[in-house]
Amino acid sequence: MAKLLDGQKISDQIRNEIKDELLCRVPPCLAVVLCTDDPASEIYVQRKQKACEEVGITTFLIRPFQGGMDKWEFPEQHLLSTIDYLNNDPAVHGILVQLPLPRGINQHWVFDRINPLKDVDVFSPTNVGLLLQGRPRLIPCTPQGVQELLVRSGIYLAGKKVAMHRPWFRNCGHTGSDTSFSSHRMPMRDGRD
Repeated sequence: MAKLLDGQKISDQIRNEIKDELLCRVPPCLAVVLCTDDPASEIYVQRKQKACEEVGITTFLIRPFQGGMDKWEFPEQHLLSTIDYLNNDPAVHGILVQLPLPRGINQHWVFDRINPLKDVDVFSPTNVGLLLQGRPRLIPCTPQGVQELLVRSGIYLAGKKVAMHRPWFRNCGHTGSDTSFSSHRMPMRDGRD
Protein backbone atom coordinates (compact mmCIF):
# COMPACT_ATOMS: atom_id res chain seq x y z
CA MET A 1 0.00 0.00 0.00
CA ALA A 2 1.30 3.43 -0.94
CA LYS A 3 1.87 5.99 1.78
CA LEU A 4 2.02 9.73 1.09
CA LEU A 5 4.98 11.28 2.91
CA ASP A 6 4.80 14.90 4.05
CA GLY A 7 8.30 16.14 3.21
CA GLN A 8 7.54 19.78 4.01
CA LYS A 9 6.29 18.94 7.51
CA ILE A 10 9.38 16.84 8.22
CA SER A 11 11.65 19.53 6.78
CA ASP A 12 10.05 22.10 9.09
CA GLN A 13 10.54 19.75 12.09
CA ILE A 14 14.22 19.25 11.26
CA ARG A 15 14.81 22.99 10.77
CA ASN A 16 13.17 23.74 14.13
CA GLU A 17 15.34 21.09 15.83
CA ILE A 18 18.48 22.59 14.30
CA LYS A 19 17.39 26.09 15.29
CA ASP A 20 16.84 24.94 18.90
CA GLU A 21 20.18 23.12 19.00
CA LEU A 22 22.05 26.17 17.75
CA LEU A 23 20.61 28.35 20.52
CA CYS A 24 23.01 26.61 22.91
CA ARG A 25 26.22 26.96 20.89
CA VAL A 26 28.26 29.19 18.66
CA PRO A 27 26.54 29.22 15.27
CA PRO A 28 28.52 27.37 12.62
CA CYS A 29 29.76 29.19 9.54
CA LEU A 30 29.45 27.71 6.05
CA ALA A 31 31.58 29.03 3.21
CA VAL A 32 29.96 28.48 -0.19
CA VAL A 33 32.29 28.62 -3.19
CA LEU A 34 30.51 29.35 -6.47
CA CYS A 35 32.80 29.27 -9.49
CA THR A 36 30.37 29.72 -12.39
CA ASP A 37 27.45 31.89 -13.45
CA ASP A 38 25.28 28.81 -14.01
CA PRO A 39 21.67 29.94 -13.28
CA ALA A 40 20.67 26.62 -11.69
CA SER A 41 23.69 26.77 -9.35
CA GLU A 42 22.86 30.37 -8.45
CA ILE A 43 19.32 29.38 -7.39
CA TYR A 44 20.54 26.29 -5.54
CA VAL A 45 23.11 28.32 -3.59
CA GLN A 46 20.53 31.00 -2.75
CA ARG A 47 18.22 28.33 -1.36
CA LYS A 48 21.02 26.81 0.71
CA GLN A 49 21.90 30.20 2.13
CA LYS A 50 18.26 30.97 2.94
CA ALA A 51 17.83 27.61 4.71
CA CYS A 52 21.00 28.24 6.73
CA GLU A 53 19.87 31.73 7.66
CA GLU A 54 16.49 30.41 8.86
CA VAL A 55 18.13 28.09 11.39
CA GLY A 56 20.93 30.41 12.50
CA ILE A 57 23.87 29.14 10.44
CA THR A 58 26.10 31.91 9.12
CA THR A 59 27.01 31.64 5.44
CA PHE A 60 29.09 33.64 3.08
CA LEU A 61 29.44 33.31 -0.64
CA ILE A 62 32.80 33.36 -2.36
CA ARG A 63 33.00 33.90 -6.11
CA PRO A 64 36.66 33.29 -6.91
CA PHE A 65 36.16 34.01 -10.62
CA GLN A 66 33.75 36.93 -10.45
CA GLY A 67 34.23 38.89 -13.62
CA GLY A 68 35.57 35.88 -15.52
CA MET A 69 38.25 33.24 -15.28
CA ASP A 70 40.31 35.01 -17.93
CA LYS A 71 41.46 37.48 -15.27
CA TRP A 72 43.53 34.72 -13.67
CA GLU A 73 46.71 33.39 -15.24
CA PHE A 74 46.37 30.19 -13.19
CA PRO A 75 42.66 29.86 -12.29
CA GLU A 76 42.93 26.36 -10.85
CA GLN A 77 45.70 27.44 -8.49
CA HIS A 78 43.61 30.47 -7.49
CA LEU A 79 40.68 28.19 -6.56
CA LEU A 80 42.95 25.81 -4.63
CA SER A 81 44.45 28.79 -2.76
CA THR A 82 40.93 29.96 -1.91
CA ILE A 83 40.16 26.53 -0.47
CA ASP A 84 43.44 26.57 1.48
CA TYR A 85 42.45 29.92 2.97
CA LEU A 86 39.05 28.54 4.04
CA ASN A 87 40.64 25.36 5.40
CA ASN A 88 42.89 27.47 7.63
CA ASP A 89 40.23 29.95 8.77
CA PRO A 90 39.03 28.86 12.24
CA ALA A 91 35.82 30.88 11.80
CA VAL A 92 34.81 28.62 8.87
CA HIS A 93 33.31 25.33 10.02
CA GLY A 94 32.15 23.97 6.67
CA ILE A 95 33.10 24.36 3.02
CA LEU A 96 30.75 23.71 0.13
CA VAL A 97 32.12 23.93 -3.41
CA GLN A 98 29.14 24.18 -5.74
CA LEU A 99 29.34 22.02 -8.84
CA PRO A 100 29.75 22.19 -11.76
CA LEU A 101 33.23 23.65 -11.81
CA PRO A 102 34.44 25.64 -14.80
CA ARG A 103 35.99 23.76 -17.71
CA GLY A 104 39.69 23.21 -17.16
CA ILE A 105 39.50 22.85 -13.37
CA ASN A 106 40.20 19.35 -12.12
CA GLN A 107 37.41 18.58 -9.64
CA HIS A 108 39.45 15.78 -8.07
CA TRP A 109 42.17 18.25 -7.10
CA VAL A 110 39.50 20.47 -5.59
CA PHE A 111 37.94 17.57 -3.65
CA ASP A 112 41.39 16.48 -2.47
CA ARG A 113 42.15 19.98 -1.22
CA ILE A 114 39.07 20.43 1.02
CA ASN A 115 39.80 19.66 4.67
CA PRO A 116 37.80 16.47 5.39
CA LEU A 117 36.64 17.99 8.70
CA LYS A 118 35.07 20.91 6.77
CA ASP A 119 33.79 18.91 3.78
CA VAL A 120 30.00 19.24 4.05
CA ASP A 121 29.33 17.56 0.69
CA VAL A 122 31.38 14.43 1.52
CA PHE A 123 33.49 14.82 -1.63
CA SER A 124 36.96 14.46 -0.12
CA PRO A 125 38.55 11.03 -0.67
CA THR A 126 38.84 10.56 3.11
CA ASN A 127 35.14 11.17 3.69
CA VAL A 128 34.03 9.09 0.70
CA GLY A 129 36.23 6.25 1.96
CA LEU A 130 34.80 6.45 5.47
CA LEU A 131 31.29 6.50 4.03
CA LEU A 132 31.93 3.44 1.88
CA GLN A 133 33.38 1.63 4.90
CA GLY A 134 30.16 2.26 6.81
CA ARG A 135 31.68 4.67 9.32
CA PRO A 136 30.85 8.09 7.90
CA ARG A 137 31.88 11.34 9.48
CA LEU A 138 28.97 12.88 7.58
CA ILE A 139 26.35 11.46 5.24
CA PRO A 140 25.77 13.38 1.99
CA CYS A 141 22.74 15.66 2.17
CA THR A 142 20.43 13.87 -0.25
CA PRO A 143 20.80 10.35 1.21
CA GLN A 144 20.59 11.79 4.74
CA GLY A 145 17.45 13.71 3.81
CA VAL A 146 15.83 10.62 2.32
CA GLN A 147 16.78 8.61 5.39
CA GLU A 148 15.28 11.23 7.71
CA LEU A 149 12.10 11.35 5.62
CA LEU A 150 11.72 7.58 5.83
CA VAL A 151 12.58 7.17 9.52
CA ARG A 152 10.36 10.08 10.62
CA SER A 153 7.56 8.57 8.53
CA GLY A 154 7.91 5.23 10.32
CA ILE A 155 9.57 3.43 7.41
CA TYR A 156 12.67 1.47 8.42
CA LEU A 157 15.11 -0.01 5.93
CA ALA A 158 16.82 -2.52 8.20
CA GLY A 159 16.90 -5.88 6.43
CA LYS A 160 15.52 -4.46 3.18
CA LYS A 161 17.16 -4.13 -0.20
CA VAL A 162 17.68 -0.55 -1.32
CA ALA A 163 18.69 0.70 -4.74
CA MET A 164 20.57 3.98 -5.08
CA HIS A 165 20.71 6.21 -8.10
CA ARG A 166 24.16 6.82 -9.61
CA PRO A 167 24.51 10.64 -9.96
CA TRP A 168 25.94 11.14 -6.47
CA PHE A 169 28.80 8.81 -7.29
CA ARG A 170 29.37 10.41 -10.67
CA ASN A 171 29.70 13.82 -8.99
CA CYS A 172 32.11 12.59 -6.35
CA GLY A 173 34.26 10.77 -8.88
CA HIS A 174 33.28 7.25 -7.89
CA THR A 175 31.39 6.09 -10.95
CA GLY A 176 30.87 2.37 -10.72
CA SER A 177 30.96 2.37 -6.93
CA ASP A 178 27.18 2.35 -6.67
CA THR A 179 26.95 -1.44 -6.43
CA SER A 180 29.33 -1.68 -3.49
CA PHE A 181 27.78 1.32 -1.79
CA SER A 182 24.16 0.30 -2.26
CA SER A 183 24.91 -3.18 -0.96
CA HIS A 184 26.62 -1.62 2.05
CA ARG A 185 24.36 -0.79 4.96
CA MET A 186 23.95 2.87 5.68
CA PRO A 187 23.90 3.64 9.41
CA MET A 188 20.43 4.58 10.61
CA ARG A 189 19.95 7.82 12.50
CA ASP A 190 18.16 6.00 15.31
CA GLY A 191 20.89 3.36 15.72
CA ARG A 192 19.17 0.71 13.63
CA ASP A 193 21.19 -0.81 10.86
